[in-house]
Amino acid sequence: MKQEAAIIHARTREPLSGRRILMIGWEFPPLQAGGLGVACEGLVRALRLFVDITFVVPVFDDRMAIEGVRVVGMDQEAGECAISLPEWERLEGDQPQLDYYMLDARLSDELRAGFLQQERLQRRTMRELLADGQVYGPHLMRKVATYAEAVAEVFGQGDFDLIHAHDWLTYPAAVRLKKKTGKPLLLHVHALETDRAGPGVRNAIYQVERFGLHMCDRVIAVSEYTRGLIVEHYQVPSNKIEAVHNGIDPQRVFRAEHHVPEKIVAFVGRLTHQKGPFFLLETAMKVIARFPEVRFVVAGTGDKMKEMINWTAYKGLSRHFLFTGHVTRQKVAQLLSVADVYFMPSVSEPFGLSAVEAAQFGIPCVISQQSGVSELLVHALKADYWDTDAFADHILRLLTDPEEHRQRIEWQRLDLEHISWDLAAAGVMNQYRKFLHKN
Repeated sequence: MKQEAAIIHARTREPLSGRRILMIGWEFPPLQAGGLGVACEGLVRALRLFVDITFVVPVFDDRMAIEGVRVVGMDQEAGECAISLPEWERLEGDQPQLDYYMLDARLSDELRAGFLQQERLQRRTMRELLADGQVYGPHLMRKVATYAEAVAEVFGQGDFDLIHAHDWLTYPAAVRLKKKTGKPLLLHVHALETDRAGPGVRNAIYQVERFGLHMCDRVIAVSEYTRGLIVEHYQVPSNKIEAVHNGIDPQRVFRAEHHVPEKIVAFVGRLTHQKGPFFLLETAMKVIARFPEVRFVVAGTGDKMKEMINWTAYKGLSRHFLFTGHVTRQKVAQLLSVADVYFMPSVSEPFGLSAVEAAQFGIPCVISQQSGVSELLVHALKADYWDTDAFADHILRLLTDPEEHRQRIEWQRLDLEHISWDLAAAGVMNQYRKFLHKN
C-alpha cells in the first residue's frame, strides 16, 4: 500500500511542483485539544514534499517548526487586529453551547458568565484575546471573528494559489480571503456541529459551517460517513464533496504487564455526548453482570465526567471503573500497552483516530457503526451506538475467547496497511489538481 501511495504521488508531483497552498488551521501540535491538530500535522508532513505550504494558526509556538513548511501565528503577525463592535454584537446574539471546546471540564460560573458578558463593549485584539494561551476557552466566537480579520489583513494580497482550511473555526477567515483574492477554496471537514450537538442543532456554529460549505469550491470529508452527513444536514451537493480518510503516524508500540487482576477495557476520548459516554456505562453494566473480572479504564475529561462518576457510584460499580482525567500522549500509550479491548461507542464519530492507535498496539476494537474509522477497520467488531446488547456481546467474546481475541488482532493488522498519511496526501493532491493543474 505504501508503494501504491508513492506511485500516486510520483504521478501528481510534477504538475503541482512549486504551487503555493495557504493552509488555515486552528490547532497544531503542541497546541491542541483533540485530534484536529494531530490530523493537520500528519497531513502537512506528507504534503510538504509536493507543494509549498504556509500553515496559519492563531497562536505560534517555536515547537511547531516543520522542515519545508512556514508556520505563521496571527498572535504575532496581526496581534493588534480587532473586529468592529457591530460584528461582535451580531455574533454574541446566538452563542452556542461550547462545553466540549474547553480544554478541561472545570467550567466555573465566572467563566460561563465571562464568555457572554465580560468586556462586552470593548474592542478586543487578537493578542488580547489569546493572552490566556487558549485557542478555545472563553470568547471563542470573538476569537474566530478576529482571526478572520487578521488572516485577511496579513494574506489579503493573495500571494498563494489555493486556500485549504480545516474545520469551522477557520471558515470565516477562509471565505473572507476567497472573496478578497478570488483564489479557489477547499474546506476540510474533520468534524461537524451535528456530530457534537446532535443532528437537529441550528446554532451559530452550524450556520458558520453551512455558509462556508456552500461558499467554497470543494469539500474534503474525513470519511464517507461524514460526507453523507454534509449532504443530509447541510444540503451540500454530493458531487462537491470527496472523502479522504485520515492517516496515522507509525509509532513505537509495546505490550506491558499490569498489576490489575481484572481484564482491562479501555476508552480514550473527550467525555461529551458525542462520544457516547452513557452507552459506554450501559454496556459496561451488562458486561460486568456476566463477567465481573473486568475493569473499564476511561481516559479523558469533559462535561459528562462528573455525571459518569456519580452514575457508577450510584450503581455500585465504582470498583470496576477507573477515571483517569486528562492524560498525556505518553500515558495513553501506557494504557494501550496493557489494555485487552478498546471500546469506542461514539454517537457520531467523523473518523476515530483513537481506535486506529489502539489497533496499532495490537488491541482488538469494538467500535460504533456511526464512525468513519469503521470504513477502514473492517475487522473490528461493530454495532450501532445505541445497541448496548451487541456491544456487550462483542466485548465478552474478546474477553473470554482467546482465539477470537488473537484472530481479531491479526485481521486488524491487515487493515492498518490501508491507513497512512501518504494515502491521505495522495487523495488531497487529487483535489488540488482540479484547480492547480498546469496546462
